[in-house]
Amino acid sequence: MSLLNIAAASALALYALAKVPATMYWVSSGLVVLWCMAVFLFIPPCTALAAMVGRRAALSVGRRRYLRWSYAFLAVAWLCLAPLSLFWGALFVHIWEPWPLSLAQGPDSDRAKAGFETLLGFEPDETIEEIYYRVISVRDSSHFLRFGYAHPAEPQRIVNSQGLVALAPDLRARFRYTHLGEDDTLAGWWTGEDLGAAARVFVDPELGDRLAARVSGGGGPIGSMRILWIDDASHVAYYAIHTF
Repeated sequence: MSLLNIAAASALALYALAKVPATMYWVSSGLVVLWCMAVFLFIPPCTALAAMVGRRAALSVGRRRYLRWSYAFLAVAWLCLAPLSLFWGALFVHIWEPWPLSLAQGPDSDRAKAGFETLLGFEPDETIEEIYYRVISVRDSSHFLRFGYAHPAEPQRIVNSQGLVALAPDLRARFRYTHLGEDDTLAGWWTGEDLGAAARVFVDPELGDRLAARVSGGGGPIGSMRILWIDDASHVAYYAIHTF
């Protein structure tokens, strides 16, 4: 039991050090959370095994009572900790999708293709490849889509079908919302690298108006947004929808 407690404490300490480069991958990949869950879930069988060994040993009555109460305490502790561990583990998986569940993001997985159709309204054909998709839903929701295109006219088709408008360069430079940003839950395909001045950015008209109002001194929240980045040099497009 002491070894299990030490392992659990070590795993929780690693989770607390999620920002440290040496342990960051262990946390972001889900290994730490899965290890914590395994530790807590393995306490009951280890307790039962210890009880069976204890019954066979020649122990005094007082020692047997001590062990019996210890096992009962551990069982109650597990009943309290296991649901909490499962809850936080399930929440972690839902939000971060640790490996190997992150493989469902793409490329060209069934869920990625379904997400493409859901967001853009049509099935990807043979000119669309390397599709990645991720949705994050807690209180609000965010959808992230990346794909490569072979035909140069394909991005314009999306711009027209979604009713997007080109974003003015000065607005793009002023607001972080118009950059790709960096998100380590997107399994490395949402790179966070700036696409450069050559990349084109399109947004829904309402968002463009709200950003322009901010520049002119107006207030108010940014609100929900749809942003499409098109990199003509690499033939890759990024599409994000944030609902607040």
